[in-house]
Amino acid sequence: MTDEIEEEAEELINQNTRKELNKLAQKEGIKDPEDLPRKKAVAMEIVRARKAKEYVRRPTGLYFER
Repeated sequence: MTDEIEEEAEELINQNTRKELNKLAQKEGIKDPEDLPRKKAVAMEIVRARKAKEYVRRPTGLYFER
């Protein structure tokens, strides 16, 4: 799993600048990405946040459209 996270983080690093990574991190809910020391740290946190969202349980039940 960590290899997969590192690979995705490397892709983010290659495709984005630090400013772009900071914006992505804020959209993913990471507070103060500017405080992280390197681009790789920001990218790793983005990937971890995305992975965590995959495993979050969603509420079940009846929902009515209005």
